Amino acid sequence: MSNILKHYAKAYYAGDPLIDDKTYDYLEDKYGRNSVGAKDGEIKHYKPMYSLDKVYVGEKLKLQEHKLVETPKLDGLAISLLYDQGILVRALTRGDGIQGQDVTDKALVLMSIPPQINCTDDIVQITGEIVCPKDTENARNFASGAMNLKDMTKFATRADSLFFVAYSTSDNEATYSEDMRYLRSEGFDTVLSEGLEELYRTDGRVFRVDNNVDFEELGYTAKAPRGAFALKDKADVAVEEAELLKVDWQVGASGAVCPVAYFTEVIIDDAKITKATLHNAGFAESLDLEIGCTVLVTRHGAVIPGIIGRK
Repeated sequence: MSNILKHYAKAYYAGDPLIDDKTYDYLEDKYGRNSVGAKDGEIKHYKPMYSLDKVYVGEKLKLQEHKLVETPKLDGLAISLLYDQGILVRALTRGDGIQGQDVTDKALVLMSIPPQINCTDDIVQITGEIVCPKDTENARNFASGAMNLKDMTKFATRADSLFFVAYSTSDNEATYSEDMRYLRSEGFDTVLSEGLEELYRTDGRVFRVDNNVDFEELGYTAKAPRGAFALKDKADVAVEEAELLKVDWQVGASGAVCPVAYFTEVIIDDAKITKATLHNAGFAESLDLEIGCTVLVTRHGAVIPGIIGRK
């Protein structure tokens, strides 16, 4: 798999350098020719990528004592971009929030991801969402599947339909609003860009404390920042399509035997899902399932995977 130094070298020898020789030498000395860019296995994020606590429409909103910034919650694949001395050196999928898969080779192809930015910190992590047009069938899985392709020739056929929208940076200004203006000035679309909801699928709204000092002082739980939350509608249930691969019978903790469906991977609320219980034989029969059919997958209560029918 190609790495980022080879990408920069190729551009240089093609007469269209993306970075100067001094910066290239710096990256090669620091990372080594074989350790920068796309690699197999999981790699740790520079900064953790947290989830968001959820509040549902009708419940009391949090953080009302602070000035909040409201943005759409894009329904795509979250990734982090690592810039060293302003040069893109790594892109990772969110994974478990601590480490993710290296997709640098794909990130370099996307026109919406600048290979070089101006920044005040030596190391900067920018996080955001890979999205595709809202009329794309199974839009989130299309984005996830594309970014995880091993074959770059196949990826090239999907790249024109993928776009990166930034929602945070570790190189903070005084406020979140200013952070987004900075990212915009560097060539990124951000969650404060206009018209996103007309272009891409969303699954709620995000509210974040605008003052970055206040945001950091509020701290974090193990999974989420206390200074932000997602507002969702309980009626707006996320449903994804998958291919049913097999059904096995398993013995539960209570000793009851129940069927478990296995299907092609879907992503709902940042969770990768490949199986769901069918509860009992009667329920399974009522869904009229057969191997190879398309099933509709959701997370009941935004937690428990389930199949609600077939297409």
